[in-house]
Amino acid sequence: MINLKDQKGQSLFEIVMAVTIAGLLIGGVTTGVVVSLRSNSNNISSQIGYSLALETLDKVKSYADSDWAGLYDLSDKTASGEYYLVLDSGTFTILSGEESILGEDIKSGLVGHWKMDETATSTAYDYSGSGNHGSGLGGVSYNASCQIGGCFTFDGSSGRVEIANDSTLAIDGALSISLWFYPTNLSLGRQGLVYKQYNNEYEIIMESSGSISFYHGDGTFEEILEPGSNYITENTWNHLVVTRDTSVGKIYFYVNGDLLGSDDYSDVPLAGSDKIVIGRRDGTSYYFAGSIDDVRIYNRALSEGEVDRIKNSRVYAVHFSMENVDRDSSGAVVTSEGTEDPSTQKVTAYVSWNILGDTKEISVVDYITRTRNNVTVFTDWSGSSGVTGPITAPNNNYDESYGLELNDNPGSITVD
Repeated sequence: MINLKDQKGQSLFEIVMAVTIAGLLIGGVTTGVVVSLRSNSNNISSQIGYSLALETLDKVKSYADSDWAGLYDLSDKTASGEYYLVLDSGTFTILSGEESILGEDIKSGLVGHWKMDETATSTAYDYSGSGNHGSGLGGVSYNASCQIGGCFTFDGSSGRVEIANDSTLAIDGALSISLWFYPTNLSLGRQGLVYKQYNNEYEIIMESSGSISFYHGDGTFEEILEPGSNYITENTWNHLVVTRDTSVGKIYFYVNGDLLGSDDYSDVPLAGSDKIVIGRRDGTSYYFAGSIDDVRIYNRALSEGEVDRIKNSRVYAVHFSMENVDRDSSGAVVTSEGTEDPSTQKVTAYVSWNILGDTKEISVVDYITRTRNNVTVFTDWSGSSGVTGPITAPNNNYDESYGLELNDNPGSITVD
């Protein structure tokens, strides 16, 4: 029998066994690290989801304080009803459907944000808080399954979203424009993505070659071409960010998270008064064919890391439902055989997200009660056409009375 040993006297079998055991140990540690990372990721996602659910409940409570009837009169008062709230001129507006929220959003410098989550495309709300809401015009339809929740689909011949000019959007300095888009027909030729004014502040055009052009100017346009061509793919989602860094006089192009390069610019852009148009170069036939999602405008140049965060951040779908509440004779909330309490509503906030193909969901339930004191004034004492049963707003008379005596003297009422 030959026993092979190394120079230190350790047998080859011992060496092989040691390497094998070490490999198993390392593999076990690696597996443990992967499991730990996934567990931490799940925990962080759950924490974000729970925070978004609580934030949604707070918004609903705030809305209830100002417009109880608006909640009480929702058309779908079931657990399956889907609503969310968007800030509109300092107050909340209720919309049908779900809102999509990025877990690692970038909000610093965000002056315009059109998520296109609205099921009714007549209004594209601005989620930046600036109040620059847009109008869906022509061939625009809602698409429920997009890159970040819902989006708008444009027909390539008349569809566009128009947003009135505002000083917050007339940006002649540092700038970033971000959007997801799904082109369906590059052969149409030039197609407008985001337009303000190509002679002034900014415009992004998609060329038929699949490249991107950026325009701005001092009254006369300057075209800055994306380095290379054919980066945009038809019939798939593309993420595009164009930034203007005034500190170095460059335009940067990011496609699907990758920095394609930059180009110098010479013109100093001037602020104009034109509206913003999404899905068309205004006044031309350069309509976009396909879907557009999550359009953002920042009044600063995003960094490469921030572009990556926007592209790869986990998406959370948020909505709430409202249900009527019944109480028994003792005032306890019951699920059946009770009487409706019009002053109490059950609200459930839902937040869902996806991890490695697995959908996660958190729901948080709360009850909100109307506590505001109101003064009811009767102006009609005829005792007819009154209101019986639960009400959200009092009428100006009563249905019937007992022991009520009206005297001839003005202001004299006796109630027995």
